[in-house]
Amino acid sequence: MVRLADHLAREQCVYPSPLIGCPVVLVLDLPEKNRGAGLALGRYYPIIIENEDERAELNAFFDAERPAMVTPDLLDHQPTAFHSDRLIVTRYTPSRPGWPWISLFYWPKDYRAAAVGQGLSMARGCYTTELFDTSEARDEHDLLIVQSLRERHTLQIQLISSEIEAGTGRA
Repeated sequence: MVRLADHLAREQCVYPSPLIGCPVVLVLDLPEKNRGAGLALGRYYPIIIENEDERAELNAFFDAERPAMVTPDLLDHQPTAFHSDRLIVTRYTPSRPGWPWISLFYWPKDYRAAAVGQGLSMARGCYTTELFDTSEARDEHDLLIVQSLRERHTLQIQLISSEIEAGTGRA
């Protein structure tokens, strides 16, 4: 019997919510034998946690004994409790050295097809998560996504960051 807490979820970093109502992101740094091209930066598995009940459910999932390893995607397929008509970009700074920078995009219903059309896969039907080795790479990525979208849409965007707090704008 194995527990994810002893293997896949052994190395993790919590990215606190930068603002009440924003998700917490838990990033797992998977063991070398479990890494690959399907993971963020080839090694990380981000998990979006919207509330304390989900955190408790995830901890129980990690601690449960099972006959074999499973993908830690318990929350990835649950519907979101969050809803907005704005594209919300939440940016997370690592709380520990050596961990990645994160951009979490919440895609309102009207923009989800555009995100999927750009080849982005969605967690919980509405979030895309990208991880970066540097804050500059994150900045460049976010700008490219917004520029690409504004060529086809009038956007209402809200930027939330653990570094700064910015208001709502239009692009």
